[in-house]
Amino acid sequence: MWNYLVRRLATVFLPTLLGISIAVFAIMHLIPGSFVDVLVGIGTDITEEQRAQIVRAYGLDRPLPIQYLHWLGKVLQGDLGTSLRTGQPVWHEIRARLPVTLELAFLALVLAVGLALPLGILSAIRPNGWIDLGARLLGLMGLSVPNFLLGTLAVLGVSLYAPGLFPTTGYVPLSQGVVANLRSLFLPALALALAMSASVMRITRSSLLETLHQDYIRVARGKGLSELQVLRGHALRNGLIPVVTVVGIQAGYLLGGTVIIEEIFAIPGLGRLTLNAIYQRDYPVVQGAVLFIAFAFVLVNLVTDLTYSLIDPRIRLEE
Repeated sequence: MWNYLVRRLATVFLPTLLGISIAVFAIMHLIPGSFVDVLVGIGTDITEEQRAQIVRAYGLDRPLPIQYLHWLGKVLQGDLGTSLRTGQPVWHEIRARLPVTLELAFLALVLAVGLALPLGILSAIRPNGWIDLGARLLGLMGLSVPNFLLGTLAVLGVSLYAPGLFPTTGYVPLSQGVVANLRSLFLPALALALAMSASVMRITRSSLLETLHQDYIRVARGKGLSELQVLRGHALRNGLIPVVTVVGIQAGYLLGGTVIIEEIFAIPGLGRLTLNAIYQRDYPVVQGAVLFIAFAFVLVNLVTDLTYSLIDPRIRLEE
């Protein structure tokens, strides 16, 4: 187990984060304009000397490789830098927004799995029935329509036909009430969950269908076990491994995939923080937020790999 973890950290975890940090740093500096342009504004009467002083004050006059190495050295010491816009440590900015994004992602994950697993199981048990056909149609629609369009349609539909049913913008903290908090997050979580539930439902159906045609399932039925006993005791446990993979990957995507949804519903989460930082060319915030999201994604995938051996004891991680 420990050898596996060390090998994954050395060959996947750290190289992935390093590559992402280089890519984000380079892309941010390739975007036309700079933080100084945003800070100074358009049409402001400022001399070139004053502009150069601002550039030097923020350390933007050094070569890009030097800027990157300086930032990377601070990251290795646990310092993600300081926001150019607010002057606050980037980690404080991330920590203030992270709970909102985690809550939104968790609620979306619960909705997606709660919808997808029953539909996938029922579709596999009764293939080509009306439940199966309906679930496959919903799955195709969920995969075809992007979540930002679903979110926009949800805002439009609730505003026109059910005003007051759910808030269409804003976020209510848990401290102001659980019900109000869940109502404020239901529509954005549903928009995120529909596409994810389509993927999970389809993989649940196909994996379980394949498992139900295995020889050991026929043997279990031949022993006189009921269909429920066969399903619970044999089919589900073996058929859930591909499902765990998809859920793990989708859970990682949720942390970074809430950007547009948070903007549509005005949710003050990590995604909206990153998007605003891109608009304002706040390089440290963008780099820190993206690096944190990449860290969370790789960590979720590592935990998913470790979960395999808990679901199926026959699976052993390579030593």
